[in-house]
Formats: sequence, C-alpha cells, structure tokens
Amino acid sequence: MISSSWNCRGIGNPQTVQVFHNLVQRHNPSTVFLMETKVGVKRMVKVKERIGLPNGLIIPSEGRSGGMALLWVRDLDVEIRSFSRYHIDAIVINSKSGFKWRMTGFYGNPETSLRKESWSLLRQIRGPDRAQQQMEGFREVIDTCGFQDMGFEGPEFTWCNQRLNKGRIQLRLDKVLASVEWAENYQNARVYHIVEPTSDHCAILLTDQQHPAIQRQKRFHFEEAWTKYEKCKEVIQEAWINYSSTQSTVGLVEGLTECAAGLSR
Repeated sequence: MISSSWNCRGIGNPQTVQVFHNLVQRHNPSTVFLMETKVGVKRMVKVKERIGLPNGLIIPSEGRSGGMALLWVRDLDVEIRSFSRYHIDAIVINSKSGFKWRMTGFYGNPETSLRKESWSLLRQIRGPDRAQQQMEGFREVIDTCGFQDMGFEGPEFTWCNQRLNKGRIQLRLDKVLASVEWAENYQNARVYHIVEPTSDHCAILLTDQQHPAIQRQKRFHFEEAWTKYEKCKEVIQEAWINYSSTQSTVGLVEGLTECAAGLSR
C-alpha cells in the first residue's frame, strides 16, 4: 500500500508535470491525491495519461484557483462515495487481504473566514457528531472522527512562504490522519515529507513497505577532492545553465538540486 498527496500549486507548468512524473516513478504509489491543480478536466486528463495513472476523478478548477484529482492505478478497486470542490471521498479495497478502507482527500478552504464550513463538511463526511467531544475547529473534528496523526519522517515543515530571514514562515500544513482500525491493519505504515522544487508544499508519501527509493536518499555533501578534476567546473556550469532565475528560493533549490545530482554522478 503506497499513497501520495501533494498540493502542487498548479499542474499546468510542464516542469511541475515532470516533477510529478518523477515522484510517481520513484515511489510507485497506488493512489495520488492532488490539490490546487488550477487546471480543467482536459489538461488534467493529459497529465494523468502521461504519468501512467489511468483511473481517477478530476475536480476542475474555478478560474485559476482550486482544482483536485484522485488518481489510481489500473488494477486497484476504488469506489467514489462523494466529492465536492474541497474533498474526494472513496472506498479502497486491498486485493490481497480484502480489507476495505476509506480514503478521504480533504483540502480546507484557504479563506480563514470560511474554515468553519470546511470543518462542517468533514463532519458530514464522517457521520454524526459525538456530543462528549467539544473542542474547537479542526482539533474538534479530529477527535469527533476518531482520527490520529500518523506522524512523519523527513523535514519538519511541509509549507514555506519562500521568504528569507525574519519574513520566513514555515508550517506543517499537510498531514495524514487515520482511524485506529486502519492503523491496526497497516501497522508498518510510515509517512514521509518529500521536498519538491516546483511547489511551496512538500509531497506526502504514505507507505507500509520498506521503500528503497526513500532509504537511498542521503544528504548531499560537497567533496573538496572534486575540485581537483578538470571537469568539475564544467559540471557545475552545465547544471546551472538552465536556472537563470536564481532570485527566487524555488530557482535556487532547483539549481542546487541539479548541481548536486551532476556532481554525484
């Protein structure tokens, strides 16, 4: 069982599509929940065909905001229960064990004044409230639905406003919540935060398998010995040639990633 979720901040950019394609190729998820696609159905159909996830439900954007999609592999048994602009609710059946579980991709309203409507929607999806739990906002919903935070491995925060120094804000906005029953059936499940350069949100990977693609990821260290090789400067220049927009944090991350990969090779 491998699932992924990503607030991609727009999937219309070919570079973002390539990043998404690499994410799917590296981790091979059975289901992917995308938020803020900012594209219509036709564009999203082309994306999912290129990625290799033939099945799915697409919620088109309204203008240049919103848009969601739940995509899954060909041989997975998925039944859509309900959907709206802010959620997709589905039933997934494990073909090996026969365990039937519920997967809900949920995106809270970005306008804080409308968050109460988001929490009400989540309650409606779950079912009737339990009166003994009277906490506020999202914490109340988590308790009411009987969810537990699955934790994470990787960077502490999943979102950054891309500013520097004192103006920099980092938060853990993206989470995986599960019922106790689900967690008992997938006791080896782990959540990973994966930094992707084209979005200000990390991608979220949920898996119960020993994942080589994650285990092989090691922190990059520059080796001074590389400077003794004649081609070292050439490798660095070639890596940075396509990243002239280094005034932004995203541009710097992309350039550094490409440079590190080139030097490692």
